[in-house]
Amino acid sequence: MQSELIINFMITTPKPIFWKAIETKKECHTSTFIAQEFETIINEVEADKVAAIIMDNALNIRSIHKLLQIKYSNIFFFR
Repeated sequence: MQSELIINFMITTPKPIFWKAIETKKECHTSTFIAQEFETIINEVEADKVAAIIMDNALNIRSIHKLLQIKYSNIFFFR
């Protein structure tokens, strides 16, 4: 069995909408890489339309809040 690394992005408006899935292939799931992917989604949706981002509590996710909160102080980050 082959493991495929995929990150899914959902948006609620108030109904949940599947926005995008990205296959990360061999890219490591570092906090920097995942923060860049979140930033891409924030820009696609438009930052002023994003109120909050909810993530899991994985170790690599914990520092994403710090990386993005500086630039997007209007967005709440939950894990």
